[in-house]
Amino acid sequence: MGQKSTIQTGLEDDDRKALDGLIVSGKMTLMGLLEWLGERGYDISRSALHRHVKKVEKMGAKLRQSRAMTEALVKDLGPDITEGKQGRLLVEVLRSLVFDHLSASMESMDDDGGLDTKDLSFLSKALKDLAGANKIDLDREMKIREDAEKKAKADAAARVKAVLKETTKQGITKETRAAIIDGILGAA
Repeated sequence: MGQKSTIQTGLEDDDRKALDGLIVSGKMTLMGLLEWLGERGYDISRSALHRHVKKVEKMGAKLRQSRAMTEALVKDLGPDITEGKQGRLLVEVLRSLVFDHLSASMESMDDDGGLDTKDLSFLSKALKDLAGANKIDLDREMKIREDAEKKAKADAAARVKAVLKETTKQGITKETRAAIIDGILGAA
């Protein structure tokens, strides 16, 4: 493994983050960045800064690529994957995995610097399986809600019928009773 750059070892974390922000913004030239570093008391060589700029730019490109790949995979997996908190979390996990994979491939610098299609296929299949499990979970949750709603309606209907049964003894006809139940609960 190579030696760490003077940017990584010589700059304070806050200054390195600010430098990376300036690089990403693209508003400063290499000379402007050198002057900015000099104003903060750092003596960084032009070549070290240039290597760091290239590294940050490459990482930014990989991040944009990971976002595009995540969007494509999510689109391929269907809308069910993004529903609910679990779905959104799954998309974030996917984005993180793709970014980590891209970062690792950048570190190892494969022949073409790209992704191994076998790994990407495996990742896609695993995420599709997770999306299916998420859909089953959402369907189960929906069924539980529907069952709870039916039970609540049945309980309310039973209470209304009990009250109306008492009032029937006091002279309400069965037709009036049925109309009251339909009016309160819908067709029970």
